[in-house]
Amino acid sequence: MSPQVSTLRLNLSPQLEGRLTSEARKLGLSLEEYALRLLEEPSARVQRPRTGAEVVAYWRREEVLGSRRDITDAAAHAAELRNTNDHRNSAQQTAKD
Repeated sequence: MSPQVSTLRLNLSPQLEGRLTSEARKLGLSLEEYALRLLEEPSARVQRPRTGAEVVAYWRREEVLGSRRDITDAAAHAAELRNTNDHRNSAQQTAKD
């Protein structure tokens, strides 16, 4: 049994179509093949944050900020996590030696 296929029609601005077509050509793909790759690959759909401000904005959108009500002192918690990580790294290095 073959997989079910759906058709999706998109109305692209001339600028977006041109940009996508240009990228597709660079990869030796048709516009349709390139668009399908973009839709299939999760990392292509989401632009990762590059700055601290973008990370915070992402956390706000994803409702991560304030989600740990059990953490009352964020700075102390961060210091504890760093300390735990430092000890783990130190122990791993000692085990390798």
